[in-house]
Amino acid sequence: MMHTWFECKIRYEKVMENGMNKKVTEPYLVDALSFTEAEARIIEEITPY
Repeated sequence: MMHTWFECKIRYEKVMENGMNKKVTEPYLVDALSFTEAEARIIEEITPY
């Protein structure tokens, strides 16, 4: 089985230690068969946050 890795970047506002909000972008690697599947997986993973 061939593994295909997709890099998905998540952009959100993070609350810093001093209470200020900062926009951050974090890359994640997702193993999926297509970009659509990778996108669905990362959305499912980060939705609770």
